[in-house]
Amino acid sequence: MKKLLTGAAVGAGILTLAYCELSHFLLLSDFRGKFELPKNDPDPKRLKEIRKNNFENCGDGEWFEAMAEQCETIMNRDGKAIYAYVIRQPKPSNKWAILCHGYTSRPHQMSSMARRYYSYGFNIIAPCARAHDKSEHKACTMGWLERLDILDWIHHVVNDDPTAQIILHGISMGAATLMNVTGEAECPSNVKCLIEDCGFSSCWEQFNNVVAQTIGFKAPWALAAPEKWYKLRAGWNIKDNNPIDQVAKSKVPTLFIHGADDTFVPFRMRDALYEAASCEKERLTIDGAEHANSVDIAPDIYHAACKSFIAKYIAIQQ
Repeated sequence: MKKLLTGAAVGAGILTLAYCELSHFLLLSDFRGKFELPKNDPDPKRLKEIRKNNFENCGDGEWFEAMAEQCETIMNRDGKAIYAYVIRQPKPSNKWAILCHGYTSRPHQMSSMARRYYSYGFNIIAPCARAHDKSEHKACTMGWLERLDILDWIHHVVNDDPTAQIILHGISMGAATLMNVTGEAECPSNVKCLIEDCGFSSCWEQFNNVVAQTIGFKAPWALAAPEKWYKLRAGWNIKDNNPIDQVAKSKVPTLFIHGADDTFVPFRMRDALYEAASCEKERLTIDGAEHANSVDIAPDIYHAACKSFIAKYIAIQQ
């Protein structure tokens, strides 16, 4: 009987570890080329033609590819390389837009935003989230440790130009990342405003939402073991990743955008974030929009709201 119980305990332990590692692999591990939004990957001759014609009649993706052919890299505070696509204005500018993509995507997701901010006179930094695109990290932390990488990009900009004026714009996980940034005491006053689009209020709650949507009912026990495994595996705790706590400490003016029909990151999270935020704030609801497609459903409303909000804090090139 004792051997049977011991064997059952060992078997249960092995199954639990296997489940934890499988969940880590599927949810958080190395998305580079696995699920990511594909590159447009235009032909080099096409890129040459686009530049020669001054980017007329080309899509946002092609514009991004032509303008940001190479990733730039800096070393983060842990001594590891972090990557971003950087597009600079032809004439020196102290205005910067840091644009953060969503889960399983790539910086190219932000190509239309990048093009618009560039037209406003901003230099562009579109970082690769951990375990995405060019990143050398093998594990994603849903915007928690990524917040430190973004802070390192911000410090890199400010060290080069103490007069830099920086705006932040993120979608989904990218929005959560940037809300986490603004709650940090080390976030410099050079960061003038944040536009967060459909970011979650709590990683723990969001993971539980995904589990419930997958199996049809709430099962918080399903994350009990993975929570501890992720901490051992990648050095972070799901329950620490709470943008709602970060915006409560933030002094960075924030525009909260969310699609009214978003069920993946529930719409109620937007209002919870808005109510918790201690900074100057506005909110925008896009009727009919689901997750991360507000700008596609109502581009004129979306861009007008963003431009009006930004102009309160940074002069925009008309």
